[in-house]
Amino acid sequence: MTFLSKEEYLRLIESAQKDEEYDQVDSYDIPSDAWIPSESPNKEKMLRSWAASAHGMVDVLNYRKGQIQDAIYKCMNLQVGDFIIHIRRYSGHPKDKQLHGPLTLDISVMQEKHKTPSGAPCKMSYKFDFFQDNRFTDRPWITYFNSAGYATNVPVEIVIEIVKYMQALRKLSAFL
Repeated sequence: MTFLSKEEYLRLIESAQKDEEYDQVDSYDIPSDAWIPSESPNKEKMLRSWAASAHGMVDVLNYRKGQIQDAIYKCMNLQVGDFIIHIRRYSGHPKDKQLHGPLTLDISVMQEKHKTPSGAPCKMSYKFDFFQDNRFTDRPWITYFNSAGYATNVPVEIVIEIVKYMQALRKLSAFL
């Protein structure tokens, strides 16, 4: 075992102090305009989650009229029991921002089935034809739809009526 002399020990301490000073000087010598911030990975996660919630599915089975309207403005897919309303396109602006007329929507309606036409169990979505279902024959808003379940330029108030009617159908036990 070797021991350091007093002079060697003092030289080691001085060299260690010089190294610390050198490290500190280097960190302060970088000009502030040379630093380029990188984009946070959390920002990308937030944008992805926002996009997912915008195109995600919202179950509006128990929503009231005001809540349905907020869901229409915030989300592209509404689920009412076995019915799924896909909002394809917004045209215009909401009432509080009427710049180019009232807000109208292009929508399509799908129905979730739990059996295939052959009777096998499954969980599939089919295009809904309002004209072949007797529950919708006397509705005034059926004129907006074609046989493939698509509707164009439907006012928001009519979409709310459609959702409310689908909610009522779900609650009636005769149609279950």
